[in-house]
Amino acid sequence: MPTRTDVLIEKLRSSNELTRSAAAEALGQAGDSRGVDALVHALRDDSTLVRTNAATALALLGDRRAVEPLRRALADEAKWVRLSAAEALGVFEDPDAVE
Repeated sequence: MPTRTDVLIEKLRSSNELTRSAAAEALGQAGDSRGVDALVHALRDDSTLVRTNAATALALLGDRRAVEPLRRALADEAKWVRLSAAEALGVFEDPDAVE
């Protein structure tokens, strides 16, 4: 039987932007580091909302595997993604994070 994390990871592949966005948010709240790879992948989603929620979720998970992808997200075209990535890097006390 699939776990909640498995289901949420699968939902990140949905064609529906709101479903992907909610899945990213829920993965962060679930606190399961098995979601890190899927959230890192979601940082490259077509949707600004999904990318923003993925960055926020990675901060909640606190897994250092997210640091380098979050650094790359600082160059995202969308302001909200950049802001979320910077805030997430602040959780890791990363020198690339901005106040």
